Amino acid sequence: MMNDYLRDNHYFVVDVESTSLKQSAGILSIGASIVNFEKGILEDVFYQPVTVGSLKENKSLAYWDDSVLDFWEDLKISTPLAYHVVEDERAVPLNKALSLFAEFWSSFSKQESRFIVGKGTRFDGGVLAHAMESVGMSFPWGYRNESCLRAVIDNANLKGVNSDIVPFEGVLHHALYDSVHEAKLFYALQNRSLSLGLDVMEKKVLAQSTLEQQWSIKEMEYLKSKV
Repeated sequence: MMNDYLRDNHYFVVDVESTSLKQSAGILSIGASIVNFEKGILEDVFYQPVTVGSLKENKSLAYWDDSVLDFWEDLKISTPLAYHVVEDERAVPLNKALSLFAEFWSSFSKQESRFIVGKGTRFDGGVLAHAMESVGMSFPWGYRNESCLRAVIDNANLKGVNSDIVPFEGVLHHALYDSVHEAKLFYALQNRSLSLGLDVMEKKVLAQSTLEQQWSIKEMEYLKSKV
């Protein structure tokens, strides 16, 4: 039987696209999905692009360095759908994007029961923490409330579990599609590690098709309209 601790927690699997590989990076977009070990991966998702202009004005944020600029320029050629993360008319200023994200996470459980998951947490969580501090907000997660997906993957690999169990669907380097994929992987591997019902987990995770979800259909239509 699952204990209350696992049943009541919500794990926010977050992915950020950024202007740099530094913790002081400016955030180009935030994607988040939610794992609950009783309910599985929730339908609730968050995605918000950020206006590049609002990042240039914030002197505490690291702007483009050559390696990241080259990366996004390469994406323009190889995966044009993902490249549109940097030219999205739905974008809002950084402080507004972070406030919307705060509204999103605040509607799920008590603060001490909300965990943040990143790949790895020190990057995604660190970038979010720095960005929030730069606009006068407090980062709500402490060290004990962080979980690194890479560590979960490494732990599963030691037990002979292949992380390829969850195929990627959607648009690579798009914060929301990346976060949904990472949520599926986190849920699958944690279930295996915690022995919470492997058969049920596999059916839940492998039966879920991101591209069949309404938000995904609309997002794909939007991105294709920009190519």
